[in-house]
Order: sequence, then structure tokens, then C-alpha cells
Amino acid sequence: MSEAAARKAAAPVLKAVGQDSAKLDATEVMGAQRVVNARPDVGGCPRTAGRPG
Repeated sequence: MSEAAARKAAAPVLKAVGQDSAKLDATEVMGAQRVVNARPDVGGCPRTAGRPG
């Protein structure tokens, strides 16, 4: 799956949880799976610490 396709697939999920403005990184690949990491703003502040797993 391309980075663009992965971002497009993640968009409805992020919108559903109110994080459709999150910065996305879809460069990571694990085996045959592409990973989309999202860095959302929480209360107007960017969340940068930690990584959800």
C-alpha cells in the first residue's frame, strides 16, 4: 500500500475520534503492512511525547 493510500485509509478513523487535523507519518513499513502514525493536537497543543502502540 502506498503512503497516500494508507493516509486515505486512516482518515475516517481519525475523523471519527476528532483527530482529523493530526499530523500523519505513513513512512513506516512492518513486513507487508504500512503503519500510519498520527500526532494529534490535544487542547490546541501538539502531542509529541511517547508513541501509542
